[in-house]
Amino acid sequence: MEKQMRMVQLVTNLLMLLFMCLFLSCHNDTNNIEFDLVNKYVQNYKLENDINSICLDENNSNIEIFERLKRISKLSDLKKSNTILDSILSEKELAKIKEQLSEENWNAEILLLSKGCDSNSVKKLHLTKPIYVFDEKYALIYSYEIGSKSVIFYPPIEVYFHDETGWKKIYELKENGFKSSF
Repeated sequence: MEKQMRMVQLVTNLLMLLFMCLFLSCHNDTNNIEFDLVNKYVQNYKLENDINSICLDENNSNIEIFERLKRISKLSDLKKSNTILDSILSEKELAKIKEQLSEENWNAEILLLSKGCDSNSVKKLHLTKPIYVFDEKYALIYSYEIGSKSVIFYPPIEVYFHDETGWKKIYELKENGFKSSF
């Protein structure tokens, strides 16, 4: 009887270890996907703005993306112009998007993308935590500058597509229009 109890305990411990390994493996894949996307976004941002370094805001709240998508979904002319956008704005995808809303801070690995950044810098980039749609094949992300002298009204939500070669920016969503340019 005691031998059976030890075997049951051993099997239970092994199953728990296996479960933890699987969980950590899946969690690590998600972190890698997010890091790759944010890294690509930062590279694109630096190129588009002709700058060498960038200071990321620690906060990565993405709640505004959901609010803006709801506003965009009410623009029927915009929705009809693209089947991907129409699918993103479906009730099913909007429900998945709502589940991913976050008001957290970036982890240290992401903040390392702020190379050469003075932590006291007045001008920082607020970059949202990506929201994934269609089984992480597409991601929605946007940013705006904090402490900038320029005023930006509703910067575009950028849509990235992921394939075997990595992330590519394919669309910009704006309240006043849809831009496919990549």
